[in-house]
Amino acid sequence: MLRSQTIISSVTTDLESPETQFDYPAAHSMDTTWYAVDAEGHLGVFDTGENGWVPAAWNLPTQESTAYLREQVERLGDDDYSTWEYREDRLPLGILLANGASFCHSFSNRHPPLHYHQQHIRFSPSYRAAYPGGKTPDFTQIAADDQLLYFLEEPCLRFRISPVRDLLMILPSTIEFSGDQLFLGKDFQIVLANELTTDDYVELHENGTCRGCFESRYGPSYPHSDIGLYVYGFDSSFGKENFVRILAPLTPLRIQELPDGIQSVLRNVEFLDLTFA
Repeated sequence: MLRSQTIISSVTTDLESPETQFDYPAAHSMDTTWYAVDAEGHLGVFDTGENGWVPAAWNLPTQESTAYLREQVERLGDDDYSTWEYREDRLPLGILLANGASFCHSFSNRHPPLHYHQQHIRFSPSYRAAYPGGKTPDFTQIAADDQLLYFLEEPCLRFRISPVRDLLMILPSTIEFSGDQLFLGKDFQIVLANELTTDDYVELHENGTCRGCFESRYGPSYPHSDIGLYVYGFDSSFGKENFVRILAPLTPLRIQELPDGIQSVLRNVEFLDLTFA
């Protein structure tokens, strides 16, 4: 079975000169996220894991999508940041903001809610003692205060959130916050907390101000179904070699609702003979 990096390792399109080719991930980090459009214009996100495949078309961008990605990287002002990295890490944010109102409604009404610290409490010694199997339980079974205590218990975790960096947070629209406001709706706003102290993080969650938060730097950590995408994962168990649908969005997003630049990137892979719904 060919992986995406294998497929394109010897391919150079006439759309990219050698100095502007993608900086592909190292072989020891093969997990990839790619997107596709179905026959009805719905969007799907596919997580390969270690063994999943990637369509060659995803790694052979059109001239229009290449120009869009280069423009976005230039805006970041980071010479070491590649268009490949932008597409992997930052593209989900563009999709999210284009669908901001629907995302805030879906994400903030999760039950249980999703917060950054919930993704890391499994490292707490007390948590491991309470749940020895290592299986993350339904967070409704753990008091909110206990979740924070679990998270703050271990010194290395205190270091990780001192400060917390690049955190996307859903807050009530009436709250004044020092971070970058990325979206403002009737009821909610999306802010980027570039840097939060441990005390500030805890306070925002103890008083219930934060309606949900997650790291903005890593594409795979995005709650794609809340953004409006169908979520697929690769299943290689028991000899299987196929993608299976894991989550369906409450309100599906269509490609036509996105800016032209993002559309050009996502249209690299189109399945015109099937639907994700």
